Amino acid sequence: MPSRLIAESPTELAFSSLSAAALEVEVAFRMQDTLPPRAQPYSRDEILAAVASVHASIEVIDSRYETAGGVDALSRLADLQNNALFVVGDGAADWSADSLPALSASLEIDGRVVAASEESKPPADPCALLVWLTGALSQQGFSLEAGTLVTCGSYTGKTPISAPLDATARVQALGSAELRIT
Repeated sequence: MPSRLIAESPTELAFSSLSAAALEVEVAFRMQDTLPPRAQPYSRDEILAAVASVHASIEVIDSRYETAGGVDALSRLADLQNNALFVVGDGAADWSADSLPALSASLEIDGRVVAASEESKPPADPCALLVWLTGALSQQGFSLEAGTLVTCGSYTGKTPISAPLDATARVQALGSAELRIT
């Protein structure tokens, strides 16, 4: 995601800038240390030790195409994976990799819970995705830089929106992220 599409919570976004938007609650890693490319793959422990904090986040999903549902995978990639804004909320420096898949998360719109993670279907292990990304970058000669935010998927799925609103993402043990769409 380009830095222009990343905002610290609380933040605002104009509803008129969206076409067919949805919101997702996500968890994001903020890297403390740079992991430069190297011949030997990084271990999971090395990668997790390089994380400064883990954050509750909101991703605003929207497309720049008129018919977003009808575009191919490469077009979605060119459309920044349909990312319109990524809101980084509270974070925790004291976190447990083992607990991340099972954390409860919810999305509130105008004070009402409209989506929540399901205990019976926890999301994929976000740490495994961070490990994969670090390895893929390293193999291609790229670093995972200090300060970089890495998000690894939705805890609540997509919630379509159709009007201005106040949204709050809450993630157990990590805190919250707030977005006002005006």
